[in-house]
Amino acid sequence: MKVIRAFCLCWLLMLAGGVSAQLVDKVLSVLDEDSVNTVTVVKADSDSIQLSLIRQELEAARLNEADLRMEMEQMKLAGYAADSVKLALQKQRIDSLRTVTPGIPVVEKDTLFYLYAKRGGHTPQQRAKDVSNVIEALGTRFNLRPDSVYLESTDIVTDLMYGEKVIISFQKTQTTHSEAEGYQAETDLYSGL
Repeated sequence: MKVIRAFCLCWLLMLAGGVSAQLVDKVLSVLDEDSVNTVTVVKADSDSIQLSLIRQELEAARLNEADLRMEMEQMKLAGYAADSVKLALQKQRIDSLRTVTPGIPVVEKDTLFYLYAKRGGHTPQQRAKDVSNVIEALGTRFNLRPDSVYLESTDIVTDLMYGEKVIISFQKTQTTHSEAEGYQAETDLYSGL
């Protein structure tokens, strides 16, 4: 058989004297290959090996995810600690200012809360008077719906609302003194309306 191949190769080379070297190389590579040797045997356990490798990778990914979650929780706790220190300093600063600055009561007969700072170009006295007038006007309405009074909070401002109307807005620095006072003010406002 090899003799026949060699003969065919020689014959082709004589006929194709001007054929490029690439064609000659291709013919030689085809003739050298044996179709019986090119058959690959598939191992039966190759799927189980792949499966075990994938399971190992999955387990490593789960451990990595758990480590990342733990790191995120530690970062959150560090942020909370920094925020609590900042909040404590703010409360201390506000407490020191409140000993010097008298608060202006809102609804003088039955004080709901005190205003200490000016806002929007209005002094605390003007703000207290305006809010008192709004609250008293709401209290005299016959169609008052007390369940329509609510607090709407964002990161910076907390608004005391009646329906779609803003009664008063508080900045977080104004309400930092005591969150319980804010809830007490809401309770008092409900009972006063």
